[in-house]
Amino acid sequence: MDPISRLVLDAYFLSHPRNLRIGYAAACDGSAKSLQSLPPYRPATRDEAKRIYQGSVKLVSDGSNQGLTGYQSVDYCCETTPRRGNFNVCDDQQPEPKTLPVAYQTLVSSAVETGWPLMIHANGDRAIDFTLQACAGTFKGGNGLEKRHRIEHCSLLDEDSIKRMSHLGLSPSFLIGHVGYWGYSFQQAIFEQRAETMLDLYKSALKHNLRISLHSDCTVTPLGPLRSMEQAVTRKMEGIRSTQAPYPVLQNPDDYPVLNAGQCLTRQEALKAITYDAAWQCHAEAWTGSLQDGNFADLVILDQNPLDEKVPATQIRDIKIRETWKGGQRVYLNAGD
Repeated sequence: MDPISRLVLDAYFLSHPRNLRIGYAAACDGSAKSLQSLPPYRPATRDEAKRIYQGSVKLVSDGSNQGLTGYQSVDYCCETTPRRGNFNVCDDQQPEPKTLPVAYQTLVSSAVETGWPLMIHANGDRAIDFTLQACAGTFKGGNGLEKRHRIEHCSLLDEDSIKRMSHLGLSPSFLIGHVGYWGYSFQQAIFEQRAETMLDLYKSALKHNLRISLHSDCTVTPLGPLRSMEQAVTRKMEGIRSTQAPYPVLQNPDDYPVLNAGQCLTRQEALKAITYDAAWQCHAEAWTGSLQDGNFADLVILDQNPLDEKVPATQIRDIKIRETWKGGQRVYLNAGD
């Protein structure tokens, strides 16, 4: 973390000691040289986790699919240049690689050698393929389970990629808003049929025994764990709500079309993906992610149980929060209670 950001966060902590708890990843600029300034890895302690601590290192292989810069194996279905998006770590004079760039293999290998857990941003299917190749070339028969390396977003997958992830011990963190907010655009214009068969295959990942998490990538999509849970359970494409022609206007969420219903999670699976397994991916399950003796007691008290089938799946996000507790102290009480 740069000194200015650290100074700002430290000042905020002093004035809001009950509200702040941050784990962050150190961003790599795409060169192996940038990794040299990292301190030696050691797991964060419980006391460090009460404030601000570095938990991982982040590599960014490509761009975003909705921005038409995620790196794909085939052309986007809409007009854009370059036609298959951008890959960020290329060899000289090869801006649109078809095979794994040596520079990317070197970067991933160097990052793994630091000993830090990695979160590797990869959206497009070719970026994911290059990431799996680079990890396979680095692990040399081992896997990433010990450090819990993960692929961030992991948007466009097929069964072969999921099997390779399982073999390599890599876990995915899915940007679930890709389905809820962007799914209709992906299906109608950006990917067409590939959105149906490849986008956010989290049910398939579970079937291959991968531990998954869901995230918002705020400000790409809004924060809201209950909203993420709902979108994972329903896979409703609410982006269809646009009032701009030629999109229809649908007032009832039950009428929103579903993207690949076979990938819908159960409520229990979705809840685990936004709590315990998310904490596990971050090496934080010893103090958060579940209600156990000794944890930090960061929790909310809800007006309804999101696991209760009597609560319509399309209304999970609307469940009222009655109280919020942090570190065993109440920091919010709904004015209506």
